[in-house]
Amino acid sequence: MDVTLISVGVACVIAAIVGGGLEAFGIKVPVLNSASRKITLGTFGVVLLLVPAFPYLFKTATISGKVFDITSNQGISGVRITLANTDGHILVQDIFTTAQDGGFQFTLPRGINKKELPIRFRLNRSRWGSDYVPDETIASLSSDRQINLPVDLANVTVVAKNVKSTSAPSSGARTSNDHSATPPAVISSIEEMTLFQTGTTRLLARGTPGYLDFEIHVRPADSPSLNFDVNKNHVVDSNVDVSYGLTDAGTMCAVYRLTINSSSICGGFHSVATVAVSQGVDAGVPVKIVSWHIPRQEINALNGDARVTISVYNELTKGWSYFPNVDFSQTFSTSSL
Repeated sequence: MDVTLISVGVACVIAAIVGGGLEAFGIKVPVLNSASRKITLGTFGVVLLLVPAFPYLFKTATISGKVFDITSNQGISGVRITLANTDGHILVQDIFTTAQDGGFQFTLPRGINKKELPIRFRLNRSRWGSDYVPDETIASLSSDRQINLPVDLANVTVVAKNVKSTSAPSSGARTSNDHSATPPAVISSIEEMTLFQTGTTRLLARGTPGYLDFEIHVRPADSPSLNFDVNKNHVVDSNVDVSYGLTDAGTMCAVYRLTINSSSICGGFHSVATVAVSQGVDAGVPVKIVSWHIPRQEINALNGDARVTISVYNELTKGWSYFPNVDFSQTFSTSSL
């Protein structure tokens, strides 16, 4: 198709120059006695020549690569990538969140001015206290490029915060898998934003403008969920309270809570939250790391106070564990975030 357009375009331009009376590329053009016809034919030929070039004239670059730990060379999942100019002005906020292997791919939005070049990467992740800015930059708005972004974790500041555990009056007996009789210890760490830890399960959180980030460490075969008492009344309210879990494929499963032990189907609650799953080591023990990036508005936490519990499904025993308990009579509060 492009070859045909170019051939016809060349024939039209040549015919306009010589005044017609030309046969080329299978096209016969009669003699043109009118100057206006020559101009029209020449203009038409130029347009045909430009049509195949249109996609390239207006093309924006596709940037792909991997964010990785410079020491271990392992990819880092859940890293949010923001683009800025060299003056620090944000051009695109959170354009991509890295996959489990640290990989990313995005197309530069139209409208970025060449004056903004070179474009810098600003990287952030749950528990990072500030953006990490690598040396690598984007130098062209139209050339596809693979850019790998090394991160020196020794230079990453990690923030620590605690949450409060809030409770309502006791509502009676618990299920056999309910761990409320021995609630997890709330700990404080200057190296991690650890909200609580019990056994191999650890919960971390971080507040950012408009979002709360949660990270759960569990055994590699386990599957965790975050449960939110949206209206903060210490009971499960059907189609009001929500949970964020994982499908078998490791993707987001957002649901409405219907009762203490039931919920809607995956996707029954429409969420714009994101999740990333990776493998890691916590205190020398292999763990699965699940990181959620949740809009505050979805969980009624615009003022910073979300009420959250955790459910962990054990693939070996086929049973659930609940922290602090199976209902919302006790919850963890993120009021300090």
